[in-house]
Amino acid sequence: MESVFVWTEDYSVGVEDIDDQHKKIFQFINELSDCLAGGGEKQAVEDIVMQMVDYVVYHFRTEEKYLFGHPDFASHRRQHNDFSQKALACQESVIEDPEVVGREAVAFLQSWLNDHILYVDKRIFADLMKDTG
Repeated sequence: MESVFVWTEDYSVGVEDIDDQHKKIFQFINELSDCLAGGGEKQAVEDIVMQMVDYVVYHFRTEEKYLFGHPDFASHRRQHNDFSQKALACQESVIEDPEVVGREAVAFLQSWLNDHILYVDKRIFADLMKDTG
């Protein structure tokens, strides 16, 4: 099926490891969207949401290792924590209504990641590159 969230170089933060992880999150969003569009089974939707949330939490830990010590680290970490709380709530509620929660998760993730990567991650990683470059 057609991807709902397409990676372009506009999303690159200039760190291959982080870009690869962002690409993986895009893949999860597209996989979930495809599953829902194809009338995916409840268990398949649950599995994708569970895996995606776990991966996003892993990604945040990785990203925070790069960002530790940056003046905006605490603020950035708070954004990650707020997102993680919403994602974990989604993970819990997907069991009760996977289709609705799955669709909400796709919309929320697209919006949040788009804004977070383009306007927060790119800026802070550019600062890091400037400091180390």
